[in-house]
Amino acid sequence: MSERRERVRMVGGIVLAAVSSVVWIGCDQRADDMLYATVPDKLVTLSIRGVNETTTTVVGTMGEPGCASLARSSAGVMYGVCGPGIMMPGGPQQLATIDLKTGHATLFGQSLTGLAVMGLEFSPDGTLYAVGDRNKASPTFNSLYTVNTSDGTFTRVGSTGAPEFFMDFAFDKNGTMFGATSHALFTIDPKTGTATKVNDFVGGGDIMGLSFDATKKRLYATDFKAPNSALYLVDLKTGFLTPVGTIGYPMSHGLVATN
Repeated sequence: MSERRERVRMVGGIVLAAVSSVVWIGCDQRADDMLYATVPDKLVTLSIRGVNETTTTVVGTMGEPGCASLARSSAGVMYGVCGPGIMMPGGPQQLATIDLKTGHATLFGQSLTGLAVMGLEFSPDGTLYAVGDRNKASPTFNSLYTVNTSDGTFTRVGSTGAPEFFMDFAFDKNGTMFGATSHALFTIDPKTGTATKVNDFVGGGDIMGLSFDATKKRLYATDFKAPNSALYLVDLKTGFLTPVGTIGYPMSHGLVATN
């Protein structure tokens, strides 16, 4: 086990060193992008070069069930929501910090029931948002919440009004909040929670991860498929999903830029 952990750390170091040394690959190619993602029980990094090369590196095992969502603060602290509630209706979930060196999740704060939180993201002003309640019979189905990072409490903003549950979020450079359901892209008003459909995803589905790159120029998505999840570039104008590569693990979820 210790030998494997050392090898993973060394591979991760090599990938990061390579990324830091690359600025532009060519006049019509871009610098590498780096993203964090979740796969069952694990935190991984995705190193992306162009549209045909993706390298997945395991950071470590989270040690808690149901850690699917990710959100990184401006201070570099990674948060997630963990617990069996993501799979078991009415089950508990709890806010957690995720160690970026080991992948280990540390639960804290209030225990939540009935929300089944899948998506989590920080806005540019530092507010942490989530969507909860995937029970379609509930009057608060698919509602936007703010999350207190001190005690893990959730405060409801309002219903999104979207027909499908939100899986992940991403803010662009102008502060516009985008949300992904399994089959469509929306914008969400952080003040009211109201969602407006942008377009359906074309060329793929079962989308569960959504993130802009660090420069906010490219929008990525991952799907929740077995035996191998795919990574895509998202065209904001058309919803078309361009395959970038495969992750090497099934059922990928939370997606967030490394810096």
